[in-house]
Amino acid sequence: MEVRLKKWQRFVLIAVLVLTTVFVAVASNQILNDNVFSWWWCVPALGWSAIATSTACFLTRAGSRDPDAGVNASTGGRYVALCGGGVVVVGALTVVSYIAVAEAMPEPEPVLARHPTCVSGSICLWPERGFGGDVWMWTPGADADGPIPHRLRDRVGSFEAQATGCFFDSESKETRPINIRDWSGRYIEKFGRQADTVKAKC
Repeated sequence: MEVRLKKWQRFVLIAVLVLTTVFVAVASNQILNDNVFSWWWCVPALGWSAIATSTACFLTRAGSRDPDAGVNASTGGRYVALCGGGVVVVGALTVVSYIAVAEAMPEPEPVLARHPTCVSGSICLWPERGFGGDVWMWTPGADADGPIPHRLRDRVGSFEAQATGCFFDSESKETRPINIRDWSGRYIEKFGRQADTVKAKC
Protein backbone atom coordinates (compact mmCIF):
# COMPACT_ATOMS: atom_id res chain seq x y z
CA MET A 1 0.00 0.00 0.00
CA GLU A 2 1.02 3.62 -0.36
CA VAL A 3 2.37 5.25 2.75
CA ARG A 4 1.71 8.97 3.10
CA LEU A 5 3.30 11.44 5.48
CA LYS A 6 1.45 14.37 6.94
CA LYS A 7 2.73 17.85 6.08
CA TRP A 8 4.24 18.52 9.52
CA GLN A 9 5.91 15.12 9.45
CA ARG A 10 7.52 15.92 6.12
CA PHE A 11 8.85 19.21 7.50
CA VAL A 12 10.30 17.45 10.54
CA LEU A 13 11.95 14.80 8.37
CA ILE A 14 13.38 17.37 5.97
CA ALA A 15 14.74 19.44 8.88
CA VAL A 16 16.42 16.40 10.41
CA LEU A 17 17.97 15.40 7.08
CA VAL A 18 19.23 18.93 6.49
CA LEU A 19 20.81 19.04 9.95
CA THR A 20 22.39 15.65 9.35
CA THR A 21 23.85 16.80 6.04
CA VAL A 22 25.24 19.94 7.66
CA PHE A 23 26.85 17.99 10.51
CA VAL A 24 28.44 15.49 8.10
CA ALA A 25 29.66 18.32 5.88
CA VAL A 26 31.14 20.20 8.83
CA ALA A 27 32.84 17.05 10.10
CA SER A 28 34.32 16.34 6.67
CA ASN A 29 35.47 19.92 6.31
CA GLN A 30 37.08 19.93 9.74
CA ILE A 31 38.93 16.68 9.12
CA LEU A 32 40.21 17.88 5.75
CA ASN A 33 41.29 21.27 7.03
CA ASP A 34 43.11 19.94 10.09
CA ASN A 35 44.31 16.75 8.39
CA VAL A 36 43.41 15.00 11.65
CA PHE A 37 40.75 12.35 12.14
CA SER A 38 38.71 13.58 15.10
CA TRP A 39 36.00 11.50 16.74
CA TRP A 40 34.59 14.68 18.26
CA TRP A 41 33.39 15.69 14.80
CA CYS A 42 32.38 12.21 13.66
CA VAL A 43 30.21 11.34 16.68
CA PRO A 44 27.69 14.18 16.12
CA ALA A 45 27.52 13.33 12.41
CA LEU A 46 26.89 9.64 13.09
CA GLY A 47 24.41 10.56 15.81
CA TRP A 48 22.40 12.77 13.49
CA SER A 49 22.46 10.04 10.83
CA ALA A 50 20.92 7.63 13.33
CA ILE A 51 18.34 10.26 14.32
CA ALA A 52 17.45 10.80 10.67
CA THR A 53 16.96 7.08 10.06
CA SER A 54 14.89 6.59 13.23
CA THR A 55 12.79 9.66 12.49
CA ALA A 56 12.12 8.47 8.95
CA CYS A 57 10.93 5.04 10.16
CA PHE A 58 8.81 6.50 12.96
CA LEU A 59 7.14 9.17 10.85
CA THR A 60 6.43 6.75 8.03
CA ARG A 61 4.70 4.37 10.44
CA ALA A 62 2.78 7.25 12.03
CA GLY A 63 1.77 8.54 8.63
CA SER A 64 -0.09 5.37 7.70
CA ARG A 65 -3.77 5.31 8.62
CA ASP A 66 -4.22 1.63 7.87
CA PRO A 67 -3.81 -0.41 11.09
CA ASP A 68 -2.98 -3.52 9.03
CA ALA A 69 -0.20 -1.79 7.12
CA GLY A 70 2.58 -2.45 9.61
CA VAL A 71 4.80 -4.38 7.21
CA ASN A 72 4.19 -2.05 4.32
CA ALA A 73 4.72 0.98 6.53
CA SER A 74 7.99 -0.48 7.73
CA THR A 75 9.02 -1.09 4.14
CA GLY A 76 8.08 2.45 3.28
CA GLY A 77 10.09 3.65 6.23
CA ARG A 78 13.13 1.84 4.95
CA TYR A 79 12.69 3.52 1.57
CA VAL A 80 12.45 6.92 3.21
CA ALA A 81 15.44 6.15 5.41
CA LEU A 82 17.46 5.05 2.40
CA CYS A 83 16.50 8.23 0.54
CA GLY A 84 17.45 10.30 3.58
CA GLY A 85 20.76 8.50 3.88
CA GLY A 86 21.36 9.13 0.20
CA VAL A 87 20.78 12.84 0.72
CA VAL A 88 23.27 12.86 3.58
CA VAL A 89 25.92 10.95 1.65
CA VAL A 90 25.50 13.05 -1.49
CA GLY A 91 25.69 16.26 0.53
CA ALA A 92 28.82 15.15 2.34
CA LEU A 93 30.49 13.89 -0.83
CA THR A 94 29.67 17.15 -2.58
CA VAL A 95 31.36 19.17 0.14
CA VAL A 96 34.36 16.82 0.25
CA SER A 97 34.74 16.89 -3.54
CA TYR A 98 34.48 20.68 -3.63
CA ILE A 99 37.15 21.08 -0.95
CA ALA A 100 39.43 18.50 -2.58
CA VAL A 101 39.20 20.20 -5.97
CA ALA A 102 39.74 23.63 -4.43
CA GLU A 103 42.83 22.45 -2.55
CA ALA A 104 44.21 20.68 -5.62
CA MET A 105 44.09 23.85 -7.72
CA PRO A 106 47.39 25.74 -7.63
CA GLU A 107 47.31 29.05 -5.85
CA PRO A 108 47.94 32.07 -8.05
CA GLU A 109 51.44 33.42 -7.79
CA PRO A 110 51.58 36.55 -5.63
CA VAL A 111 52.12 39.75 -7.53
CA LEU A 112 55.08 41.66 -6.21
CA ALA A 113 53.95 45.03 -4.96
CA ARG A 114 55.62 47.98 -6.61
CA HIS A 115 57.63 50.21 -4.35
CA PRO A 116 59.12 53.67 -4.79
CA THR A 117 62.61 53.91 -6.24
CA CYS A 118 65.04 56.28 -4.61
CA VAL A 119 67.25 58.65 -6.59
CA SER A 120 70.37 56.95 -7.94
CA GLY A 121 73.21 57.14 -5.41
CA SER A 122 70.91 57.76 -2.43
CA ILE A 123 69.07 55.92 0.33
CA CYS A 124 65.45 56.85 1.09
CA LEU A 125 63.73 56.34 4.44
CA TRP A 126 60.01 56.55 5.27
CA PRO A 127 58.47 56.76 8.77
CA GLU A 128 55.58 54.42 7.99
CA ARG A 129 55.10 50.91 6.65
CA GLY A 130 54.48 50.63 2.93
CA PHE A 131 56.56 53.76 2.18
CA GLY A 132 54.07 56.07 3.84
CA GLY A 133 54.79 59.52 5.21
CA ASP A 134 57.37 62.13 4.19
CA VAL A 135 60.48 60.59 2.67
CA TRP A 136 63.98 61.49 3.89
CA MET A 137 66.86 61.00 1.47
CA TRP A 138 70.49 60.51 2.40
CA THR A 139 73.37 60.42 -0.09
CA PRO A 140 76.68 58.83 0.96
CA GLY A 141 79.67 60.97 0.01
CA ALA A 142 77.58 64.13 -0.28
CA ASP A 143 76.02 63.85 3.21
CA ALA A 144 78.06 63.20 6.35
CA ASP A 145 77.64 60.09 8.47
CA GLY A 146 75.46 60.76 11.47
CA PRO A 147 72.12 60.48 13.21
CA ILE A 148 69.01 60.29 11.09
CA PRO A 149 66.21 62.83 11.72
CA HIS A 150 64.44 62.51 15.07
CA ARG A 151 61.12 61.54 13.44
CA LEU A 152 62.83 58.50 11.92
CA ARG A 153 65.15 57.61 14.77
CA ASP A 154 64.29 54.09 16.03
CA ARG A 155 61.20 54.16 13.82
CA VAL A 156 62.27 53.60 10.21
CA GLY A 157 59.05 52.21 8.76
CA SER A 158 60.44 51.37 5.31
CA PHE A 159 63.41 52.12 3.07
CA GLU A 160 64.74 51.76 -0.46
CA ALA A 161 68.41 52.00 -1.42
CA GLN A 162 70.12 53.00 -4.63
CA ALA A 163 73.49 53.20 -2.90
CA THR A 164 75.51 51.21 -0.40
CA GLY A 165 75.56 52.24 3.23
CA CYS A 166 75.03 51.04 6.79
CA PHE A 167 72.35 51.35 9.46
CA PHE A 168 73.75 51.70 12.97
CA ASP A 169 72.23 51.44 16.45
CA SER A 170 74.29 53.62 18.77
CA GLU A 171 72.94 51.90 21.90
CA SER A 172 73.62 48.25 21.05
CA LYS A 173 76.38 49.02 18.50
CA GLU A 174 74.66 46.68 16.05
CA THR A 175 74.93 47.37 12.32
CA ARG A 176 73.09 46.34 9.18
CA PRO A 177 74.80 46.74 5.79
CA ILE A 178 72.80 48.33 2.97
CA ASN A 179 73.27 47.19 -0.62
CA ILE A 180 72.06 48.76 -3.83
CA ARG A 181 68.42 47.88 -4.57
CA ASP A 182 67.79 46.72 -1.00
CA TRP A 183 64.32 47.63 0.19
CA SER A 184 61.73 46.78 2.81
CA GLY A 185 58.17 47.94 3.18
CA ARG A 186 58.02 46.76 6.82
CA TYR A 187 61.49 47.60 8.13
CA ILE A 188 60.00 48.78 11.45
CA GLU A 189 59.40 45.10 12.21
CA LYS A 190 63.11 44.39 11.70
CA PHE A 191 66.10 46.66 12.38
CA GLY A 192 64.07 49.79 11.67
CA ARG A 193 62.99 49.96 15.33
CA GLN A 194 66.66 50.20 16.37
CA ALA A 195 68.38 52.19 13.62
CA ASP A 196 69.25 55.73 14.65
CA THR A 197 72.32 56.42 12.50
CA VAL A 198 73.26 55.98 8.87
CA LYS A 199 76.82 55.70 7.61
CA ALA A 200 78.61 55.07 4.33
CA LYS A 201 80.29 51.91 5.66
CA CYS A 202 79.76 49.55 8.56
